[in-house]
Amino acid sequence: MNCNKRNKTVFLILFALLVTLLFSQAPGGATDLDFDRVYADSAFRDGVLFLHSGRVNDAIVAFQRALSFKPDDILARLWLGRAYFFSGFEEAADEEWQQVTRAGGGSPALQSFMTTLNIRRGFGQEIREDQELFPVAAFSLTLPGAAANIRLGTQVNQNNEPLGNRSMPGMIQRRSDGWMYVSNFTQNSIQVYDANGRLRQTFSGGFGGFAGPMGITLISDNRLAVTSFRSDQVHIINGTNGAILTSFGTKGIGPGEFLGPQHITYDPQGYLFITDYGNQRIQKWTVTGEYVLSFGNERMFHRIAGIQWHEGRLYVLNNTPDLGEVIQFDGFGNEFRRYRSAQLRDSENFFVEENHFYLVTRNRVFRYYPENDSLILIYDAPNQEQRGFIDLQKDASGNFILSDAVEREILVLSRLSGLYSGLHVQINRIIADNFPRVRLEVTVEDRLGTGLLGLDGVNFRLTEGGVPIDSSSVIGRGYHLDVMANEIIVLPNRSMNSEGYRTGVIDFLETSWRELPPTDPVQVLLGGAVPQYLRTSRGTPSDARNLVRSISYDPDWALDLAVRMAANSLIREDALRNIFVLGDGRMNEQSFRQFGLEETKAYMKNHGIRFVFIALGNNPIDPVFSYLAEQTGGVVYRYFEDPVEEVLAGLRNLLPPRYWLEFTSRFDGDFGRRYLPVEVEVNHLTKSGRDESGYFAPLSF
Repeated sequence: MNCNKRNKTVFLILFALLVTLLFSQAPGGATDLDFDRVYADSAFRDGVLFLHSGRVNDAIVAFQRALSFKPDDILARLWLGRAYFFSGFEEAADEEWQQVTRAGGGSPALQSFMTTLNIRRGFGQEIREDQELFPVAAFSLTLPGAAANIRLGTQVNQNNEPLGNRSMPGMIQRRSDGWMYVSNFTQNSIQVYDANGRLRQTFSGGFGGFAGPMGITLISDNRLAVTSFRSDQVHIINGTNGAILTSFGTKGIGPGEFLGPQHITYDPQGYLFITDYGNQRIQKWTVTGEYVLSFGNERMFHRIAGIQWHEGRLYVLNNTPDLGEVIQFDGFGNEFRRYRSAQLRDSENFFVEENHFYLVTRNRVFRYYPENDSLILIYDAPNQEQRGFIDLQKDASGNFILSDAVEREILVLSRLSGLYSGLHVQINRIIADNFPRVRLEVTVEDRLGTGLLGLDGVNFRLTEGGVPIDSSSVIGRGYHLDVMANEIIVLPNRSMNSEGYRTGVIDFLETSWRELPPTDPVQVLLGGAVPQYLRTSRGTPSDARNLVRSISYDPDWALDLAVRMAANSLIREDALRNIFVLGDGRMNEQSFRQFGLEETKAYMKNHGIRFVFIALGNNPIDPVFSYLAEQTGGVVYRYFEDPVEEVLAGLRNLLPPRYWLEFTSRFDGDFGRRYLPVEVEVNHLTKSGRDESGYFAPLSF
């Protein structure tokens, strides 16, 4: 019965294609059936559907089959290149697209996609750190969320609005989703702005409220610590609704008393360090409001301009009459070292990123490397007398955000090398099961691969065949995902014979099964010469022990095949996608015998999959593991140094720049036989990008 139905369906499809599309006029006026066109169109349709459903290998075969019947089919070759790209074979993708371009089918969007691909595979990866920044936008805190409040491009210093009408911004605290908190000193509030500079929320602090809020720092559990300069208090507030949870501090010069609390930073051990402006000292408190200690005086600090806790050290930016200095302390106020420079005179604030600092003076921005005390100027503001920078942060998209107390505005700076290079927009897949309602998954990054977070409907423009779509909306964002899909690969290397290695694998499996929410899929894969799934669901501690007991050393274990199998399972998940690899840090000569390192990396990166390496043991970690983690947005951990619970929790803060868009198609689907083109354009500040794709509606008769 099922066989008859299947044969009938195939017959109807072929019949419809033959009747409506596939007649051609022969030279003598006779009518011939173009069977090559029939087979090519059928294979092309299969390829598009395969690729949108995550079956990339099947898609490649289908497009190759289409081209075997019609070698000059530009659209099929374009999609073959797309299938190669999503399969990690970027060089093969580029070759196919070069043929499309030579045949006259290369659109500007395709040219931009190819340029981005070449930049990421070549020199572009070596210029991530620019030596110069450029202003791209500015907005004041006056008008709540008005789009006209934003000024773009080089006109940021040419606003004739009276300064008295504008609020004075204080400190900035970035959010991981691309939004930011800004303290509004003159209006006694904390304001929340999105990535487009639009006001989204205003926190007044409720009854009593804030009095001259200045410093802001993000602490755990979606809470903020805010200094209230004029009321000599520190508030712990809810980062979602702004409600004050607790307050501490009083006016005075004694222990636990303030004369103008200003800068603040958070030690993840549960402590806050706060600068006391009037007393020229630093105070240490618990996040629950218990005073611990204070250190410093007017002889140690002339004017404290910033404070940051980083990797077990407290860094203090201090100004003297002639120079600025960075002083390093431990958590008890013991000084370790200091760096002084006349260039840092009139310093105002700084923040730490990895192994270097960004420091801001009244009109300049510097990058400082503490390991060799090198200082590099990266932004020298024009009209310097009109500038009064007091804070800077780096947003989730890599832009620098500065608050200016003189111009009373927030200034946005971008890397000069990426300013005019545009955005990389990538349509990952299209779901048209409920046609004419259509859903798209789109990734938005800059040319070097930094994701753009915090975008909204105003940033996206959808068209069908070049005609604008009237009703489209952003229905989901990657950084709002609550689910993590996880594949755990156990490498059966020589260390499988050691008890410590086996114990580490067992503990990681047990902890993952226990700590990850029930909604998070977890599968365990053995990365042997022939990868195989050991478990596709959670288990008990005895299950973990039995699983590990079944694993023995395999001298031919291969990383590429295991990653490929794990990624195949993840690419269809609407979730944060992680591949955990458990190993002893050593690489096998057979690790990339079938798929190369670059193809393995690209397969994960192009599908938004993060590579996380868990090193079991004390062996040096092979650079390949670090490279795969860095390139895919993942991390490398040492099992005996980093608690598994913290590793899993930290991964939820590594957010993908993916967006889900939905619209109602204006096209007639032609019973599922017609190819329907769609285009997505993204605009953010002075940058834009575009991608083109297409889909088929479901078959109907």
